[in-house]
Amino acid sequence: MNRACKEVQAFFRWAKMVISNKYNKVSEKWIDTIRLSKTKSNLHGFQDRKYYTLKEVKRICNYEPELLIDKRDRAAVALLYLSAMRITAFVSLPVGCVDIDDMTIYQDPNEGVITKNSKSMKTILLPIEPLLEVVRDWDNLVREELGLDALWYPKMSTDGLSWGNTEGDTEASRKSFKRGLKKLCKLTDVEYKSSHKLRKGHGVYAVEHSDNYQEFQAYSQNMDHEDPGTTYRYYSKLSNDDVKDIILRKK
Repeated sequence: MNRACKEVQAFFRWAKMVISNKYNKVSEKWIDTIRLSKTKSNLHGFQDRKYYTLKEVKRICNYEPELLIDKRDRAAVALLYLSAMRITAFVSLPVGCVDIDDMTIYQDPNEGVITKNSKSMKTILLPIEPLLEVVRDWDNLVREELGLDALWYPKMSTDGLSWGNTEGDTEASRKSFKRGLKKLCKLTDVEYKSSHKLRKGHGVYAVEHSDNYQEFQAYSQNMDHEDPGTTYRYYSKLSNDDVKDIILRKK
């Protein structure tokens, strides 16, 4: 039996075990539709699943930046991990669409947020306090100095010490965050991975912390996955280091 079949059967057993009476309409036929792509299932060698772990994100967020631009990028890392936002939506997000007190991000195209398929989404943040503290600090700053209509990830001056112009440029902002992420990873001795790997890390965290089907579906829906099987297929794979840590974890 190949690895893909084993994984599908494992998920099938897990889903049957945790589905409560409230979700008894979920059919086994639906679970049977979950499949891994042949490309992913036929990978050979010691492949590692790359994503930002919570430990790595905390290490980045523990860094005390001297420059305003580094403070911005540190907050961006925290919010991207907590929200699983896609980078284009993030860099086009106005301050007014962020409600930290309610733990909610409003990805609203009517407010200029560039979402996948122009879909409106309400995203709930993960309740991870050290990261939320970094996000709150930056949110308070941009809210006070730039106002609700400004971008939460604003442009900065060339020297990184002050605010730049207020006009949005999505591609430039994406490149700016990439540079900032690389810099923070170098400063904190974290392996650099693309911004999408923050979303990947959020997904892995979600799968790991789902104790029942209801929680799993909530995490999946929060990531804008119409089919929970998508969340399982693409985010249930652990990195080699995480596999080792889990197996050797003291009880």
